[in-house]
Amino acid sequence: MGNIFLKRRSLYLFYYWCNRTIPEAEFRYEMADQALKAGKIDEVDISKIEKERDEAYREVFNYKTFLAELSDVEKEIVSSPQEPSNKLVGIKLAQFEDIRLEVFRKWCVKFLPKNIVYIREIDKMKLGKNLKESRLEKGYSAIDVCRYLGISEGALRNYENGNRVPSLSVFYVL
Repeated sequence: MGNIFLKRRSLYLFYYWCNRTIPEAEFRYEMADQALKAGKIDEVDISKIEKERDEAYREVFNYKTFLAELSDVEKEIVSSPQEPSNKLVGIKLAQFEDIRLEVFRKWCVKFLPKNIVYIREIDKMKLGKNLKESRLEKGYSAIDVCRYLGISEGALRNYENGNRVPSLSVFYVL
């Protein structure tokens, strides 16, 4: 069995892939193809350029097959992954976010290596809100929780306000 790595999975990787990796692959393919058609290359460089062209072609081909599996709205999100484009008239921001996360999920399944365990980033604001709601539901004061955990009131406030994420040991006790 191969090594298992823990790596953060984020929308940034998806944005980078859409905005940089695919255009660069298309450019590399064009340049390698032009160099091979020019024919003024020695034998050593030909195999290197062919290999580069084939790698770029695979990336572009995978991109096109991925697009073929998506709906028209999802394709628009891939072409403009960070904000709704003008072609997505009538879609609310919440709908855009939901569709973008679904496209991101499909992308992760298709393109991220299988030997890496990907984790999602913790939303500090959401975690803090849930911690505070749970504390208040159970009727505990902030001082009681701080004494029980052995942390300062400022630390608890930072957790509940979403400024910090508690350590795993504090999180487990919470």
